[in-house]
Amino acid sequence: MKTLLIEEITFSNNSNQVNCVGVLNLGPLSVKTKIQIDFHQLNILLNKMGLTANMDQIYTSMEEVITPDGRFYRIDLTAHTAQLVEVNELNEEMKRPFRICA
Repeated sequence: MKTLLIEEITFSNNSNQVNCVGVLNLGPLSVKTKIQIDFHQLNILLNKMGLTANMDQIYTSMEEVITPDGRFYRIDLTAHTAQLVEVNELNEEMKRPFRICA
């Protein structure tokens, strides 16, 4: 089973890309990775995470930084247990499946 342990989600209001940083696990193998998704995929990801976690705690951990270039957001998930997601489950509902290369 291939899982992704998400540690951090970052995005800005000027881009339609969302960065997810974490650890990809396949059996005993693991590799630190970063994937880029869009906001539709982020919504699906957060809904999946919400099945096993208190989303209010996750949303309150979101940090916002306002700069002249726009607003930047960061969600630190290292303190939460909801960040472990099965990649195959996500691919079933995505418009474009994840393509993770190590």
